[in-house]
Amino acid sequence: MGWNLSGNGLFVPLSDRNAATNNLVAWDSDAAFVPNSPGISAGFLYVCQAFVDQSIAANNAYVCQLTAGSGCANSFIGVYDATTTSLLAQTADISSALNTTQTAPIQAALTPTLPPQPFNKELWLVLLIGSLTSTPTVVGRAPYATNIGQSGHYRFQLSTAGSFTALPSIMPALTPVSVSSTTQAQPFLAIGP
Repeated sequence: MGWNLSGNGLFVPLSDRNAATNNLVAWDSDAAFVPNSPGISAGFLYVCQAFVDQSIAANNAYVCQLTAGSGCANSFIGVYDATTTSLLAQTADISSALNTTQTAPIQAALTPTLPPQPFNKELWLVLLIGSLTSTPTVVGRAPYATNIGQSGHYRFQLSTAGSFTALPSIMPALTPVSVSSTTQAQPFLAIGP
């Protein structure tokens, strides 16, 4: 089992696998161990903590969809520097993929390609669905306890405002998701070749 040292001095356990063992650069969690389906609210930034597991360029972002949504528009995955809160790379609009049944993870090219980042650097992987008629079901964590034991460097946060239709260049105010939340949960997001 691997461990990441979080910002508050706690060691956060990882699964036996990490992003690098799956040929990825970083992920917010091991999708095999997060078989829940978080509800996604339109217009909110779903901000997920991830650590770089291998220092190679990331050309793509990934999300795993279980069932299609409808009316999804202005949907993006972004990569932010957790220290500067600046947008480093993002996908084009992935709405058409979210509105269609998928048999494999949704893979979307990052622009620009994210150059190799230092090993164990903290990044934020962000999902935004600007508007929707019905929510797509995506793989994610259970809707509770994601931030248990955290007082900073949160694993999962939401934008305070819920009116986004594009990824901002600098991350706005965020709210850590309560450990007792039963409605909001962290979606599985990853970046890699």
